[in-house]
Amino acid sequence: MSYTDKKEKARALYINSSLNMKDIASQVGVTEKTLRKWRDEDGWENLKELKTITRSNLLQDAYSQLKQINNDIASQVGVTDSKTRKILFDAKAVLGKEIDRLSDSPLHVYIGVFDEMINWVGSNHPKELKNITSMAYEFIEEVNKRQK
Repeated sequence: MSYTDKKEKARALYINSSLNMKDIASQVGVTEKTLRKWRDEDGWENLKELKTITRSNLLQDAYSQLKQINNDIASQVGVTDSKTRKILFDAKAVLGKEIDRLSDSPLHVYIGVFDEMINWVGSNHPKELKNITSMAYEFIEEVNKRQK
């Protein structure tokens, strides 16, 4: 297996599995030090994090926070502390915008589709897996940068 193939396989295992660094290094045939170097230089942790953060989880968190803010606002009825009420209403507005942004964000769709496609390519066209995987991750990184 070439250096590039090892690196691609290591990246795929790091991002898509629950294997620890020692197991990945062993499967790929590199040292843990090399694996950590690749991970840090190429931002694998960010890719893994992006993969685990789903739109539905983020929306669920935002809605939970919004519910708590609404409860806090309701408990403030009759309270004349306008500063506290303003903070709560401002937080509610920010969360509303976040919910709107997440609802329109296609990143989760791309990640889901690419996961299915990469699994399919791995089973049906293993020689193409390296190229497809690289392009998929590159695309996701670019979309993520545009959304920030």
